[in-house]
Formats: sequence, C-alpha cells, structure tokens
Amino acid sequence: PLNALQLSVYVYGRRESRCQQYRREMAAKGIRCAIKITNDLADIARNCNVIIMCTSSRAPLLRKEHLMHAHASHGLLVNCIGADSAGKQELQESIVSDCADLIVVDSLSQCREFGEIQHAVKHGTLRMEKVMEMGRALSEECVASVRRNKEQDKRVILFDSTGVAVQDVVITKMVYQTLCARKKDSKL
Repeated sequence: PLNALQLSVYVYGRRESRCQQYRREMAAKGIRCAIKITNDLADIARNCNVIIMCTSSRAPLLRKEHLMHAHASHGLLVNCIGADSAGKQELQESIVSDCADLIVVDSLSQCREFGEIQHAVKHGTLRMEKVMEMGRALSEECVASVRRNKEQDKRVILFDSTGVAVQDVVITKMVYQTLCARKKDSKL
C-alpha cells in the first residue's frame, strides 16, 4: 500500500492555494506521505525520480536547465499527459530533442500531431529512433532488459500520452482482474 512506502511528493502549481488544497485532500484520503509544495521546478527535478506533467499549458513549463544534473544520480521518468491537442506544450523542446534518452508514446500518429513531441517533430529536432510506442516498450524483451539493468539505469525517459480509449479499457480490465484475483471473496 502507498502508506507503507517512504516517499515524498513534490507539488508545483501556479496557485499555491490549489497545492494546499491537494495536500488537504490527500491527507483526508489517508495518504501518509510527505507532500512538499515548491515553486521551483529544478527542486522537483533534483529530488524526484518521476515527474508528472498534467497541465493545459501552451508554453513550456519544465525547461532544460531544470534538469541539469538532476538525473546524474538517478534516472528520471517524465510523464506528459497535458499536451493533448495542437499547440499545447509542457516541456521545452530541447528536453524532448536533447535530454530524453527514450520517448514512449501511447500512439505515435497521435503524439506527432498533438502530443508533447509535436513541436520537435514539426521543427525536425527529434531523432525518431528514440521514440517507441507503448506496446513495444511493454514487450517482454524490453521489460526484461530494464529489469537486468535497473540499478544502472540513469536514463531520462519521457512518456507522451494523448489518450487512447482502447488502451484505457485494456488497462482497466487488467487492473480489475488483478484485484479480483487478490480478493476472490470480496465484491468490487
């Protein structure tokens, strides 16, 4: 369970009042972890292994200088789920083009058009060989490679999600089946 883990959650937002509200909501739900509010994205990059971007921004928030030396001691996963239409952008283009070692997308065709990678694709700065669709990234071969090398994995990995309904259905089904298998006697 989440409460058993020792973790800290760093929260950044344009309005501190919304960040404070998030902290109260998590406490009310019984989530027992340190929730640290910051106005410094570099602080988040320095202290976190996972960054989740979920904004409607049309201008980059997370910049290359925020990531400088941030992943030297640990790998970094940046989940971008807010850029889901043409023109939206959460990351500075150079993060996509230069900093990312691997970019996993839910749908290559959708992400090229309106995902986080759209700007780098449009400007020709993205090497497409470092882009991989989620299905391939979750293949047994890729997962086995990550498991073998997880201690040395210092990569910056981006996940660009524009939303694919069929994936949502399959993932929901897998979660449901897992829960049912663990709690055979209880009703969900």
